[in-house]
This record gives sequence, structure tokens and C-alpha cells, in this order.
Amino acid sequence: MQMDYSIFSRFRGFRVLVGFSGGADSTALLLFVSQGAERFGFEVTAVHFNHHLRGAESDAEAEAAGKFAREHRINFRKIDLFLAPGGNLESRARQARLAHFRELAGDDRNTVVMLGHHAGDRVENLFLRLLRGSNVSGLTGLHQESLVSGVRIFRPLIDWQRVDIERFLSDNGVKNWAQDSSNFSEDYSRNFIRNRILPQLYGHFPAGESALLSSLENLESDAAFIEKEAQQRLSAGDAGKIGFWRTLPQALLVRCLRNYLEQLFGVRVELSAGSIKRFSAAVKAGTAGKIPLGSGITLIISADRLIADADIPEDRRWNWREEPEFQWGNWHFHCKIMPQMPETVTPECACFSADSLPEILTVGAIRPGEKMLPFGRKKAVKIKELRVKRKVPALPVVPVFRDPGGEVVWVPSVRHSAGYPVAPGGECVSFFGEKTEDFN
Repeated sequence: MQMDYSIFSRFRGFRVLVGFSGGADSTALLLFVSQGAERFGFEVTAVHFNHHLRGAESDAEAEAAGKFAREHRINFRKIDLFLAPGGNLESRARQARLAHFRELAGDDRNTVVMLGHHAGDRVENLFLRLLRGSNVSGLTGLHQESLVSGVRIFRPLIDWQRVDIERFLSDNGVKNWAQDSSNFSEDYSRNFIRNRILPQLYGHFPAGESALLSSLENLESDAAFIEKEAQQRLSAGDAGKIGFWRTLPQALLVRCLRNYLEQLFGVRVELSAGSIKRFSAAVKAGTAGKIPLGSGITLIISADRLIADADIPEDRRWNWREEPEFQWGNWHFHCKIMPQMPETVTPECACFSADSLPEILTVGAIRPGEKMLPFGRKKAVKIKELRVKRKVPALPVVPVFRDPGGEVVWVPSVRHSAGYPVAPGGECVSFFGEKTEDFN
């Protein structure tokens, strides 16, 4: 297979984070990316996540991954993940990794995450999405480049088949790699498709994988056309009017709705078949009322208009001197009076003068266009801009803290204001916030 290193030319001067488990796919990826870095000059860091799900096996893989990176003079970073037991483990692990990549990338637009998904993953994804009833956009959702929750992701091996990966490893003198024992467990749907369904299918149809990949290319072309048409319809029409939605064929309605919700709330909403049916029936009937769409999102029909709403708790008052702990929605807060400022203050923490901060604060949702004067700034900034910059999604809802005059003093996970600063030697009150779970 001829190596096409030109795909890396756009990343000159970038910082590249490579997901590196130590398996065959990620090992080939790391070598391919590092060779591209030599040609086009960008920084590479191998990022290994130890999920601690397989005891000594997980620890041994982490140690081997670090050793491989050092032998090839590649920066290496190990991140420990400790996931609570429970269902949907694969999805929760994926979200945990994404959160860490988002933190590592920060606000740097010249940082990209590279992952080892390949042609075989695209085929497996096709079968999984078929069994979930996905439309053509869902069936072809694994692209070479994508933006996921603010993280720029690039998949250099997306067109490589398994034989290409193993040949590349052999050509580079790599004979051994990590074998994740959980990949053989058929408790996971993807493993069942990979280990049972596809081998039998390819046994009957030797050219089956190539044919499926060819079909995926055709489906991607169809999906791109429909997605573009949906964007054009949404841009040209008035999505706030019920009449707009009644004119759309179902294929465009689904995509226009998803894009419209992303515009309104700043997050990509995964719509279930049930929520789409509810929405379609509601706009067709035109009856005033709420349309719950999941993920805490609700749209309201009122006087032939479509209005955005969310299931948000009402504003609450907190007397922090009398109640050191406080609950708002699914956020839990506590405060502590300290003799001086702590050495480290994170976005989940805020510190103010215990002498001048009003004892009663109001906690509630962000209001449209609301501003705050951030600590260290001289001019007030829209909270939405601060939230977007820190890549904090609009949903689940992040509360704001206001003083009796209505001035915002803190937005957990975003920033705290310049108001009520701690004087040298003065007593400090520190607030800490934790989101216990997403809004239902």
C-alpha cells in the first residue's frame, strides 16, 4: 500500500494528540503520524487511557505503550480513568476520553486529536446503525474529519483495511502489539458483529468488505447532498414558524430539526425515533403545547410559532453563611470560609471576600444576552461567549450566581467575576460546584 503522507500537510505547526491504546490499529496510527510529523513539522503526543477495567492486563498495556513511545522518541501521556460500574460502559468510556481530550486541547485551534478508526470500523458502524434504525447520515457517520463537542478529530487510517494495517506494521518491524481480551467478549454488540457476523459474511462473499465500502461511499454521497439541502432550506426559511416545518419532507425535517436545535442550544442533540415522531405530529396538528425532545430540551408551539424552552429549575436564593451546602437542579454546591485564598482556583471554584460578598445570592439559569465582568478583565463580556470559549455546552444547563443587584458573580465551569475581591490578609469564602448528573 502506497503511503499518502500529504494528508498531514495541513497540520504543519500543529499539536497532534494521538489516541494510543497499544493495539494494532493505534500502533500503526502512531507510527504513521510520527512519520508524517517528520515530513511536515508538527508536535506529536501519544495519549494512553488506562481504564483499569482488566486489572493487571490494563496496567501492563499502559507500561508497554509508554515503553513503545519512548523507544520511538514520541511524547507520551498516560491518563487514568476510573469509571463507575453500570450500563452503557462503552459510551461512558468514550465520553470520558473525549472530555480529557477536550481538556488537553484547551482553546488552542491548532490542536487536533487523531484516532485509529479504519475501514473495518466503518463497516461495523454500518451494521450497528442499521440495527438502530438510523437514516443514511447515521449509517455513514464515521468520517475522516469531524468536530465532536468542540474537539477537532482526524482519522488518518479511515480508508485502510486490516491487511493494510498489518502490512504497514510488518514493514516497520513491529511484530507484537497489545491484545485487549475484552475484544473477544460477545457481550458487546460491536464484538459480536466483528467476530461472528462479518467472518461468516465474508466467507460466503469474499469481496464482501470491498463491496460494503463501495456502498458506504455511495451512501456518503447521498447523505452529503441531503444534508446540504437541509442546511439551505433552514437558512432560507423561517424555522420559528410552524408553516416552515409543514412543508418539509421527512428526510429534510429530521436534519433541519437537528441543525435548528444545535443553533438554539449550541449542542448536537441525538434525536430518538420517538422524539422525531412527537415533533412531526405536533407541528402537523399545530396545537399549542410543549414538545419534549429529550436531553432537557423542549420546544413550545404557541400562536403558530415554535419557541425554544428547556426544563430548567427556577431561581433560588442561597444564604451561604447559614447554609454551607446548596442544591440547584442537579448541581450541588458547598462553601467554606478560609483565612486566605487557596493556592489553586479552578473554574469549578470561586473565591470572594467574606466581608463584602452579600450573604444572600440568587442561583438560576443564564438569561439571554446576560453579561459578566470576568476576573482580570476591564470590560463585561456576554456569558454565552465565555461559555463557548471554554467549550461548555449550553445543555445540561449551567447556573449563574447573582448578587442582590442582579450582577453575575460566578458561572460554575466558566469564570468568576471581578467583583468582591479578596483583600490581602482578608478572609475568603470559597464556593465549589459539582454537577451530579445531567438533567432528564
